[in-house]
Amino acid sequence: MQQIQQGNYLAALPALRDQGVDVLVVGKTLTRAAGEPMETYAGIKTIMTQGQIDARLIRVDTGEILAAKSFVAAAGGSAQDIAESKAVQQAAQKAGAFFALEIAKLPAATTQKVLLSIKGLNYNRERALREVLQGVPGIKKIHRLVYRNLVAQYEITFAGKADDLAAALSDSKNLKGFGFEVQGVSSGKIEAKAK
Repeated sequence: MQQIQQGNYLAALPALRDQGVDVLVVGKTLTRAAGEPMETYAGIKTIMTQGQIDARLIRVDTGEILAAKSFVAAAGGSAQDIAESKAVQQAAQKAGAFFALEIAKLPAATTQKVLLSIKGLNYNRERALREVLQGVPGIKKIHRLVYRNLVAQYEITFAGKADDLAAALSDSKNLKGFGFEVQGVSSGKIEAKAK
């Protein structure tokens, strides 16, 4: 949340992906006076304020901006803070309706990208294990991101969720020869070790 509040939403995407977040809406609000206070019924003054929300819809797995728009609304109140709150609330309702429609347009994913990190492999064993991984049912694509200090990291495109992939890896007879063992699973990452 701190990274997002500082405007660095890209730094927050890996943690959000691990928690199963598909899309993120980020933005900022601002308010300003919308004219002079008006006197209304019984001498009560109404302060008019304009609220604005500038927001973006971000796809968490790729960091792609799917939509961006500004939303403006005006509202009045007996005090500045009340008027500002009402104006921002009305702008937020417009933003919510817009982004709900944008999210609904997204196609349902039939595959998911999962980060697989495996400790304990020398280089030759890593190459052999990568070949075996390509034969695991449900794995559509495998891309090694890095191999360093006996740790290999792969981005796997899988037809299902991370839990399903972890089960498929654990059940694979061909991986048993590597002493493969899953040690942790989140919605976007699997941690494992091999011998």
